[in-house]
Amino acid sequence: MPPKDAETEVMERDKLVLDLVSERFKVEWDLGSELDGKASSLAGFVGIIISLQVGFGTILIDKIPKTNPYHVYLYLFYFLGIIFLICSILFAFRAYYLKEYSVAPNPEKLIEMAEKGESQNGIVRKISVDMKIATFNNEQVNNSKASNIIRGFIFLVLGIATMLMFAFSVIFSVGF
Repeated sequence: MPPKDAETEVMERDKLVLDLVSERFKVEWDLGSELDGKASSLAGFVGIIISLQVGFGTILIDKIPKTNPYHVYLYLFYFLGIIFLICSILFAFRAYYLKEYSVAPNPEKLIEMAEKGESQNGIVRKISVDMKIATFNNEQVNNSKASNIIRGFIFLVLGIATMLMFAFSVIFSVGF
């Protein structure tokens, strides 16, 4: 194998860097779609849970006699559960809310570089930098989405736990 000259080696290195940055960019891009799917699923699931809780909760609240010394606490469990679930759905919507992703390379910038007679190595380096910046920005957007989904899930768990405490409290205090 003939030895490579320094310029060829630099070009191969820069192309390798561009390929690796491109792969990382694609990972962040795909992750954004996956997170949107999770946020959408969470919102749908919480919507169903809220509907069930309001329906069954109304039936159970009607069974609580006003003379029950714990009726205030039972109402508190009921409404607290609904509030937790509403917080969960709000975080899911916040995660799903459209955010601006960065896209690289910019076709107009590529054409300008070609028209200026930029070298192939120069173009590869500038695109690599642009993709690095776009990847970092997209990572920040995805981290924000993931954080909101996690918060939404925590509120979902709190809402379900509170709903179960309400249901069991009503059952044991009223004596079904």
